[in-house]
Amino acid sequence: METNHPEFDIGVIGAGTAVQMARTALNFYNKVAISHLGEPEASNGRFTFFPDPDIFFKNRIVKCVYIATPVASHSNFISKSVQYNLPCLVEKPILLDIDEAQHIANNVNDIVAVAFKKRYSPLANEIKKMHQRSRSAPCQIHYTYLAPHPGKSHWKIDPKISGGGVLMDLGSHVLDLLEYCISPIFTVTLSEYHTVNGTDAYVAAKLNFSDGSVGEIRLGWASETSLQKITYLQGTSEIAWQKSDHRDHATAIRIEGQSVKSFASNRETEYLGLFDAYRSWVDGLPSDIPRWQDGMRNLKIIKTIEEMGRKGHQSAEVGRP
Repeated sequence: METNHPEFDIGVIGAGTAVQMARTALNFYNKVAISHLGEPEASNGRFTFFPDPDIFFKNRIVKCVYIATPVASHSNFISKSVQYNLPCLVEKPILLDIDEAQHIANNVNDIVAVAFKKRYSPLANEIKKMHQRSRSAPCQIHYTYLAPHPGKSHWKIDPKISGGGVLMDLGSHVLDLLEYCISPIFTVTLSEYHTVNGTDAYVAAKLNFSDGSVGEIRLGWASETSLQKITYLQGTSEIAWQKSDHRDHATAIRIEGQSVKSFASNRETEYLGLFDAYRSWVDGLPSDIPRWQDGMRNLKIIKTIEEMGRKGHQSAEVGRP
């Protein structure tokens, strides 16, 4: 994946919340090119701004790209990455619809990585380690994510721009984290599915994993206080984590018998781990960066649940990857 000594280490397309949260991780690159999609700004330090992201691809001025734009634009930039053989890291969810993938070349898995940053949190690491140590013991995991409503006119709730609902916006990270830590989801049973203006605003579902574990998710726009909460139970062991969504830092607790350990798990750590894995992948080094097939698997689960909600189906098989 090497290029001919491009001027910039990475090209960032977009300037929204994801880019702002990733700023610390991006500081580890020596030279960063950023395009605000038609909204140029003055260059500052290691960050150089460009009005048009096409220069990243056509002029090969960057070694790789990070796509952090609304979902509707992903297909265009992914196709350009494939066309110009330029590695890209795309924010989740990768596309609006699985049918979009038909317009993208088959070798996309060698070009596209997916920004499932929650895999790189200390919380994910602790849950995964505990689960792997005692696979024979019954496991339960519960994930509640009630986020602040982005606003009636925000692009996040526009189906044509982002998919429009909590499953696409919140559920993408949640479902990937659960499959990464536990095992592939096999069946989904809907408990509640509520829509507002045609998009899902609250979803509650029970999950059965391929290794026999069970889980539950609750996703929605918070009517009052926002909250993220994870509880993992396995025998007499437990991991618990909770934070208000507007806070960047939170502490998790791991309980094993009489042993209690607390540890920090925050967004900054997630992005640092994500971009470290991305750099290694781009440089041809061993890396656990999520790939195109992981993003497609994630989108398949989301679309399965959405279809269940629209058609009033209670349960459906997702199937193994």
